Amino acid sequence: MIVNGFFRGVLGAAALVFAPMSPTMANDIRYSDDATLACLAGQSGAAAMACAGRAARACTEATPAGSTTIGIAQCTEAELKFWDTRLNAAYRKLVKRAKARDADLGGPPEGPIFLALRDMQRAWITFRDNSCEYERVHYHGGTIAGLVWVNCTMTITARQALNLEADVAGQ
Repeated sequence: MIVNGFFRGVLGAAALVFAPMSPTMANDIRYSDDATLACLAGQSGAAAMACAGRAARACTEATPAGSTTIGIAQCTEAELKFWDTRLNAAYRKLVKRAKARDADLGGPPEGPIFLALRDMQRAWITFRDNSCEYERVHYHGGTIAGLVWVNCTMTITARQALNLEADVAGQ
């Protein structure tokens, strides 16, 4: 999938900023999607964006070392994975729909509708990466730079997931 590989870049960038974590620290976060899911249950459209970050904040509050740089990063990365999973599920549905529409129009399954979707998503990945890099570099490699990067990628990924889900739903 187009988006999945991006975690290697995010986590790789975070690894440069954060000290190595012990296996115990990596298992100590108390993350659940519940806070974000509960918020999303009553929201649609642009209002749903207010739900992005809810699970990460709940995680930092529930995790003993949640207010540390590593704790915040782990909780935010966990919610980023949540949004990335949703984005990929919506993208797969849209790919299937685009290929069916292209075939219905008498062309190849990977015709103009599919190609436009694919190109849009590739351009979005570039936009996300460049936007978050722009935010990150303002902190000159300081500890907060990694947190800014992860939070930015989580927020932009949430927005794109919601946009793609709305497209799937026909909104």
